[in-house]
Amino acid sequence: MLARMNEYFIHQTQKLVGELASEAPDWDHALYFFFSDAAGEVGVFCGFEVFPNRPLQRATLFLRHGTEHYRGAAVQRWEDEPGPVLQAEGFRFACVEPMKHWRLDLRDAANDITIGVDFTARCPAYAFKHTLLPGQYAKAIDQRHYTQSGHLHGSLRVGGREYHDFVGMKNRSWGVRNWHHLPMYHWTTAQFADFSINTWLFEDQDGNPLYVDGALTTERGEVTPVVKVAHELELHPGSAKRVKARHVQLTMANGEVLQLEGEEIGSIPMAMMPNYWSETDPQAMAQADTTALWFEQHTRFTLGTQRGIGFVENCVAPGCAKHGIPPTPFPYLDPASAGRE
Repeated sequence: MLARMNEYFIHQTQKLVGELASEAPDWDHALYFFFSDAAGEVGVFCGFEVFPNRPLQRATLFLRHGTEHYRGAAVQRWEDEPGPVLQAEGFRFACVEPMKHWRLDLRDAANDITIGVDFTARCPAYAFKHTLLPGQYAKAIDQRHYTQSGHLHGSLRVGGREYHDFVGMKNRSWGVRNWHHLPMYHWTTAQFADFSINTWLFEDQDGNPLYVDGALTTERGEVTPVVKVAHELELHPGSAKRVKARHVQLTMANGEVLQLEGEEIGSIPMAMMPNYWSETDPQAMAQADTTALWFEQHTRFTLGTQRGIGFVENCVAPGCAKHGIPPTPFPYLDPASAGRE
């Protein structure tokens, strides 16, 4: 059962608070936010991670504004006691009230970006089942994870423009996550007027599901788990791995079957890219497509007559024969430098 203290980077076994029970170097605490304005002009993926066994902390900001892309990061030695405020250089995440309210103050001076927003929950949090994979992927992930939909209000300044109202998702996780051994996955967060849909699907090379979980949560407090995800993907012409459209069938715990359609607005590539680049540059787009290990896909969603917006995080590095996506070489990423190079 989720508790208010799960919001904080604190987990205790027989050891003292601050002493991790695991010695795995890839064990991490993570807090991520994905949010968009209603028009889809601005998409933001930001977060804070702590690797206690390294010991490092890392804050990251990825922002897509129209065709312009920005990213910033701050990596420091982790020396703080766990608590409600997470900060590295100009990136500050503060838990005002667990499960209800976070304050984000993010300043990327190099790109002249300032964000000051309050995240307030609009739907119940959903705790995913323990994430463990079978067979050859058994050592890839051993993690707990929950998500919560919310509104964000405040100020975001980028490219001489200012935005004030957003909708998005908070994603909190802890445990071992070895990116180099993960299979392909699709993590979807779709925000609609008074509800949200969040699913996580891992697939093997033949497209068989290795792990499925998620839920539809409403502003009325209802939670309906997802028990099956089936989908077909359309790739962009000329791209071997960037998805243009998704046709997703969701089977709910109550037996209802929903048809969720997703169309990419634009993708934030997790790739070896500069801290500023534009989709209008063909060479930059080619580099992003070639080197991307996964994409944060800013997406418009349709469910029947209802329209929504959100993200799909698509780990493409492992490839998938069913979808015609070849594997991408995955270099070792040291958390001390990843996100800055």
